[in-house]
Amino acid sequence: MNRLIFSLLLCGLVACPDNDSGDASPGVSSADGGSAVVAAPRSTCSYDDECSAQEICAADGYCREAVDCQEDYHCNPCDQATCGFGGKGYCVEGFCKRARPLCAPCQSDAQCGEDSATGLSNRCGNFGGERVCLLEAGRRACPRGQLRSDDGFCVPGDRDQCGGILHCGEASECPDGKTCSRRDEDPGLCLDLCGGDDDCVTGQICGPDGLCVRGCAERGCPTNQVCHDTGRCGSACSQQEDCSTGYECREGRCRLPGCGDDNDCPPVFGVYCDPDTRQCLEGCRTDDHCSATQVCRETACVDRPCRTKELDCELGQFCCGVGLFGVGGETCPEGVEVGACFEPTTPFCQTCDDNDDCPAPRFQQDSLCVEYQDPEGNSRGKSCALGCRDLSDCPRGFECSAFEDQDGNPAGQVCTNARCAGD
Repeated sequence: MNRLIFSLLLCGLVACPDNDSGDASPGVSSADGGSAVVAAPRSTCSYDDECSAQEICAADGYCREAVDCQEDYHCNPCDQATCGFGGKGYCVEGFCKRARPLCAPCQSDAQCGEDSATGLSNRCGNFGGERVCLLEAGRRACPRGQLRSDDGFCVPGDRDQCGGILHCGEASECPDGKTCSRRDEDPGLCLDLCGGDDDCVTGQICGPDGLCVRGCAERGCPTNQVCHDTGRCGSACSQQEDCSTGYECREGRCRLPGCGDDNDCPPVFGVYCDPDTRQCLEGCRTDDHCSATQVCRETACVDRPCRTKELDCELGQFCCGVGLFGVGGETCPEGVEVGACFEPTTPFCQTCDDNDDCPAPRFQQDSLCVEYQDPEGNSRGKSCALGCRDLSDCPRGFECSAFEDQDGNPAGQVCTNARCAGD
């Protein structure tokens, strides 16, 4: 190996040169008269699933290269650096995709984004004979332009959305046993007729038009009356006997036992309302139930793994995860889990006398023995600088610097930082 030692002044680094290879650009004839290279036309799209597995449907309506990932947290926030959209992203087959819009097919809640009108999370629900992304109504009123379905979801009043959902303009357009609920919206929605409150889900009442409505939770109550969980207004309760069977008197209202939503649970992280058991449980269903430094994994809040070294790791560390060492990157060291920050391994920053003391690196680039000097030219010591292709190959706080040998010839690029000289 060439036994050259390269000098580096601490007061300044050599900037990486611009790429000027002279290669012909796509669609332009080469300088030597060769054939022009014409780029293949890009596919148009409306949703990500209309593109290949390695692409997303960008905001301009064309399929573009997607960002690779290993976990959903690599894709959030879903911005230009990840999936190119606002809202929530998720990791599908190793690539970031944007969350499904309302009424898009889905398999799990994680694939559904947020409602643009309310900012509330959507859920993957059964409706119209298929599973689609819908806003869960819960105990809320549906946003304007959406109607509450029989299954407790808010569905948009757009005829072009949610295939299989029966929209209508009048009752004659609905099957037997259903009527058209307009609710001041056009078009309406075909909903089941009810004969009494028992035909409706908990919290709804059978209205005069034969449709289940949310009752007082949506309409409010007259002065001196309260809204009970039955959906009916009435006087405040003071004892258990004031409530119907199956309800309990709490804070002057007849309420169902347990919690109705997360608001009924203690306002602390790591506690949520289980809708099936109506119990406040320790753990989580979504990341919203955890603190800002945690994520929800299998109903438990755990420390948020690192997404990038710049955001989550200390100076001099890498992040074991997606894009660890840039395109065509290396694997994490043995024993380091995905999502963990780690110090670079030997020979990084080890002392050296010449290049022979610096073994072959992991980046398909030669390592160099670099001498660090202060502004007066005094030596601060020599250490191995690992080769790099770009900044992603270097730990946080390091630069990918171009070097020349003693004759002024290019000698490659290496990761440099004064910390290797002991500063």
